[in-house]
Amino acid sequence: MPTKARRAGWSNSGNWVLEVRQISTAAVMSLADAIEDALPGLGRAGAFDVMLAAYSLAAPLWQVANPPKKATDLPPDWNIDFTAALTRLIRATCAGLLAEPQKLEQG
Repeated sequence: MPTKARRAGWSNSGNWVLEVRQISTAAVMSLADAIEDALPGLGRAGAFDVMLAAYSLAAPLWQVANPPKKATDLPPDWNIDFTAALTRLIRATCAGLLAEPQKLEQG
């Protein structure tokens, strides 16, 4: 078990992976609840789709917005603001999902 996990008080029984999974699942469910509360038209399936889109977009956007200092071959239009770009793309995702509610139900 990693040292940090031991310091966090997780058991030595090897169940710490399960504990992490339980904590992670609770966080995901809380996010899904918040998204569904904010945009009830999405429903549960749409809330999960929004989260999947955010997860899928966050890593590559972060890489583009924060290139290595030595990267000299990047086009100038790749100079993006991470938060603004992710917000814009998630809004577009929500708008698209809300525009086709029948597809959300079919999930």
